[in-house]
Amino acid sequence: MASTCKVHVINVAGKEVFEDEANSNALVEFTSTACTGTPEAPTATAGNLCIYIASLTNASALVSDTQIRKAGASTEETGASTIGAVFAPLATGTTAEGWGSWAVTAP
Repeated sequence: MASTCKVHVINVAGKEVFEDEANSNALVEFTSTACTGTPEAPTATAGNLCIYIASLTNASALVSDTQIRKAGASTEETGASTIGAVFAPLATGTTAEGWGSWAVTAP
């Protein structure tokens, strides 16, 4: 996986979600063209890591730069590294849990 790999999170409704920093961090939800699979059959187009959320309890699937970090990085770099990515949804309760799947395709 190249360092230019783009990370996407697909919510339980099948939509990609992110915080639009240019628009007062408004939540934007749209149909992804990079991640067209499902939690049961995940897919990713070339150069993309797609995280499919099947279930979240007491957690938010909001995506922001602070929630997807390069795995193994010594800093808080966003994105994915050659060893993966760390996705940490915001807990909305005292305990949070979830499950899903992922797919990645090299550029």
